[in-house]
Amino acid sequence: MHVTFIGDIHGCYQSMLALLEKIPKKNNRIIFLGDLINKGPRSYEVYQFIRGNEYECIKGNHEYYCIFRDKKNYKEIWKNSGGAQTVKSIEKSLPLHSPKKTAYVLSEMSSFFSLLPEFLIIKTAFKTRFLVTHGGISTTFYRKNRYHLQDCLDADFVSNKPYFFNKEPLAVIPEVTQVIGHQPTPYAPIHINGNYLIDSGCVYNERRGMGYLSALMFDLNDASTPILFRQPNIDV
Repeated sequence: MHVTFIGDIHGCYQSMLALLEKIPKKNNRIIFLGDLINKGPRSYEVYQFIRGNEYECIKGNHEYYCIFRDKKNYKEIWKNSGGAQTVKSIEKSLPLHSPKKTAYVLSEMSSFFSLLPEFLIIKTAFKTRFLVTHGGISTTFYRKNRYHLQDCLDADFVSNKPYFFNKEPLAVIPEVTQVIGHQPTPYAPIHINGNYLIDSGCVYNERRGMGYLSALMFDLNDASTPILFRQPNIDV
């Protein structure tokens, strides 16, 4: 049995489909690491595909922005973090010419995103467990919670989880391998201190070393090096 983690899609629908064509499906649990939407041109299509095909996905900060987009403190964040592109993709895909209808679709998307898990813990046949979050448990946050992993996962800062937004180095947690997206990294995936950062900045074509969608496939019965799948951004 294998498990494959796919980094931040950010509306790059065609790139996602091309990457999935490269990944074996048999005996393979495929998990998206959040940030399905915003910034790229086809967020609504990505959402429809993930939901329609019942792929596993955890919640990312951009799903969080969608859920809370009408709250006072998040209206500008939603708009400035790529929400406008998501609205355009909805209007183009359906097509819609009514703000009320677009708002209804966004509410439908928000309801779906609110049900996504915030983290997953995946057991293996060897000692290590995979801890799957969008942004990861940082060294600082792990220390603040007295090196108790469950306390880190349960922490709630005004209804959001710190590991949606973490940009700091990841904690080294005994017998745990963290796998995250969120931190676009040149030449990702990066393996640091036993953890993996797999967001290779698909939506950031202009940045050197980025412009790829990446996936890592692990064997749950063998602690061998994971297999990398990469797809250049083909969305325009």
